[in-house]
Formats: sequence, C-alpha cells, structure tokens
Amino acid sequence: MIVRGISASLAALSLAFSPVAATAAPRSAPVEQPNALGDSNSLFFYVGIAVVIAAIVLLAKDEEDDPISA
Repeated sequence: MIVRGISASLAALSLAFSPVAATAAPRSAPVEQPNALGDSNSLFFYVGIAVVIAAIVLLAKDEEDDPISA
C-alpha cells in the first residue's frame, strides 16, 4: 500500500513539474544542413507497412486444423 502511494505521488509530481522542466531546457541551435535521412522517410514508411503486414500474416496463420475438444 505504501508503494502505491509513493508511486502515485511521484507520478503527480512528474506531471506537475514537466512544464517547468520543458521551459528551463536550453533551446537547440537552428539546423544549417538538412538531415541525411530526410529523403528516405518514405522508405522507412514502406518498410514499416511491410513489417506490419508480415506480422499480421504470420500471427493469423493457423498451423493446426485439429479441433481442441475430443
């Protein structure tokens, strides 16, 4: 019960102080050269879609057609 109270209070404190920490963080310098990965965003997108489709196909595949009840 004590652990639950401590974790709840820590979660509340982190939610309360996150805007303060965000405003106190130093700002980054502007980017002068574009990112090298900027052109390959579509490649990452298509590879991600292919991985999701492959996972769905592999998880939906039923290898055993025998009924469970006998």
